[in-house]
Amino acid sequence: NRRLRAGLISKFLLFIYVFPTVVLLIPIYKLFTSMRLYDNLFGLIIIYTALVSPFCTWLLVSFFENIPRELEESAGIDGAGTFTTFTRIVIPLASPGLVTAGAYSFITSWGEYMFALVLITSNLKKTGPLGLATFTAEQYIEWGPLLAGSIIIMIPTFILFLPVSGYFIKGFTAGAVKE
Repeated sequence: NRRLRAGLISKFLLFIYVFPTVVLLIPIYKLFTSMRLYDNLFGLIIIYTALVSPFCTWLLVSFFENIPRELEESAGIDGAGTFTTFTRIVIPLASPGLVTAGAYSFITSWGEYMFALVLITSNLKKTGPLGLATFTAEQYIEWGPLLAGSIIIMIPTFILFLPVSGYFIKGFTAGAVKE
């Protein structure tokens, strides 16, 4: 029964991605306006968390399911408690998945444009992609500032990925082949 429920939840989390996020734009705009989260960065954080949570949950479930139960049982026999087993055995084995989920969350949130465009109006709260859009006009594009801004916006992504790129590749390929 528990396994069936977990399978249904996993399928539901993937099913959420069938619908384009633009469908949610007007209801979220109305909701956030009524909750006074319009033109508020905290509102964007809520949206970004809701956007990435289903995929990250699905990804991490597959990682945690592939950790052999025998390792957890062996740690318990050796005297490790549940918390110790989780922090010293399970988390290190799932670290490629955690890094992959974190990287996916960062990239998706960092480059998101649509919700930020609709929900943020003040110049001080604009995200990077919104700031870049100010360099474009209907008839003219300021290529120099646009490209310079693009490079500046990419710097945090490079800083994040250089040290963890090995984990990221392991994270996407782990579980690809059934043994």
